[in-house]
Amino acid sequence: MICHPTSRPPRPPRGFTLIEIMMAVMVFCLVIGAIYATWALVMRASEVGRQTAAQAQRQRVVLRTIGDALMGVESFQASQQYYWFKLANGDEPFLSFVSHLPETYPRSVKFVGEAAGHDTSSRRVTFSLAPRRRRKRSHFAAKPHPPRRR
Repeated sequence: MICHPTSRPPRPPRGFTLIEIMMAVMVFCLVIGAIYATWALVMRASEVGRQTAAQAQRQRVVLRTIGDALMGVESFQASQQYYWFKLANGDEPFLSFVSHLPETYPRSVKFVGEAAGHDTSSRRVTFSLAPRRRRKRSHFAAKPHPPRRR
């Protein structure tokens, strides 16, 4: 009797090929990159939102402060040297006047008391604008071109 070795069917390959692994890593990197880009965009947008909200709050406080001061403007013809009203525009604009300020006016508690006198709520108020600071250019900002020579 002749014995033939039993022939086995070939096994299917186990594991992944190198190309399959490289494709999986590439897809994983694309997904991680998209998640990071989204996160960075959300962080930038939230910072811009915080800055905008803070600017709006500062503007509200300034307008309310000026409005409160203007509501109590005092002027006496007999004492124009003390009760003048001046408004200037230009490079350094300002507004200056004497006003009877409400108790809710900022820092009004500092001037109240027996030592300050009985009429401490009337005082000169001056509002002025500081010169505008120049913003730093980001590296994305367009740079001006030098003038062309003709």
